[in-house]
Amino acid sequence: MNVTHEQNRPRWCAVDPESMVWADWGEDQVVYHRPSGRTHFLNDVSRRLIVDVLPAPGGPGRDAGSVAAALDTEDVSEETVEEIHDLLMHLEALGLVDRVIAQA
Repeated sequence: MNVTHEQNRPRWCAVDPESMVWADWGEDQVVYHRPSGRTHFLNDVSRRLIVDVLPAPGGPGRDAGSVAAALDTEDVSEETVEEIHDLLMHLEALGLVDRVIAQA
């Protein structure tokens, strides 16, 4: 992933918070995703990303680099940004975050 071209980076936002029901299980989080009927076990970073970092549905979205910085990651290297990008892609596949389509 080339992190130098901001306009080419995908962006994500949170899904409707009413579509998820959360439970705290110590270091892990459990989320029931109402639209899919599936339950997912997530780590705290994933929960923070979904609940605290990503903007509300319909917002401008955030790219992996700005998400990494907002998570107070000490090392915002290209490798860290790629790991956050992969996490966002996984959460998108689960339906827990939405990709924002850039307006031309």
